[in-house]
Amino acid sequence: MKPPVLPAALPGWQDAVLGVELDAAIEWRLRLDDSMDTEHAMSVRLEFEHWLQASPAHFDAWSRLDSGLDRTMGPLRSALAGPDGGLRNSLLHPERMRRRFMRRALALGAAGSGLVWLAHRQVPLPNLLADLGTGTAQRQRHTLPDGSDILLDARSRIDLAFDGRQRLVHLLAGAIQVRTGTDAARPFLVATAQGQVQALGTEFMVRQETGASQVLVQRDRVRVRAQFGGQVDLQAGQGVRFRADGIDAIRTDMQGDSAWQDGLLEVNDRALPEVIDALRAYYPGVLRVSPAVAEIRVSGVFPLDDPMRALRALAHTTPIEVRRYTPWVTLVHHKEELS
Repeated sequence: MKPPVLPAALPGWQDAVLGVELDAAIEWRLRLDDSMDTEHAMSVRLEFEHWLQASPAHFDAWSRLDSGLDRTMGPLRSALAGPDGGLRNSLLHPERMRRRFMRRALALGAAGSGLVWLAHRQVPLPNLLADLGTGTAQRQRHTLPDGSDILLDARSRIDLAFDGRQRLVHLLAGAIQVRTGTDAARPFLVATAQGQVQALGTEFMVRQETGASQVLVQRDRVRVRAQFGGQVDLQAGQGVRFRADGIDAIRTDMQGDSAWQDGLLEVNDRALPEVIDALRAYYPGVLRVSPAVAEIRVSGVFPLDDPMRALRALAHTTPIEVRRYTPWVTLVHHKEELS
């Protein structure tokens, strides 16, 4: 079987994109960003893929949009970081104003020229509206207003709501590790799309997954509450995954899930696509996986900060072949597909 090849550049890529298709591409960018880290993310993504493949004009419009985003997002980031915060507040409220502004920014980006990779792969677009966020291959530590220490994994973002009653961290995407400061009068809470984690004087990790959240306690205790009922207290060394409607059984074998704090990916009998998915937050481009590798299981420790090295290690220990077509596009195939 011949190896898969990348689609050739479509005719007219440098020409002006029809306004109606460009408007559709902008709407899809907004829909994808709005649905990120919600339970509808997968269905929205599937709808988008269907739209993208339906017509060469759709692919053309999406490519033009992507290529110009970096020109627009740089000045936008500077404006959002300004001392008065007025622009950021106008984007946050109301929703119609925010979407109108983002649509204009995206349209300006689409009008740009040059082959510049999608800025969203470097710094996720929703990060512009978050209190704290990280880009691709970036971990970052911060001290919160109460003295707590927080570490954000790559492509993570949070909002903070600290007041006289509570210390609340909204985990919007990715993962965080927290060492809470002492404040007996105000509970420290981490809210995810599926529920809430309350620190009981502790050190712990929380990850927002698609349709679920993950918690691992590294010191002392936490209390996990699912959105629609049910709660459980976890001790040091214990972890759990929970959804909005329930909490899975407590586990004591999740310590490897916190290895990202040291720049490592530690897995034990995990499906290869899950391992590749964990590397995507550290790879500044497209990392695609053939469905033929879905049944391959992987165990080992891999470097997050060098995803290509991790992929080469996987190629040495599993029946896969890694092909890098450009600095931004890497495809993972089963060797049998290429024979």
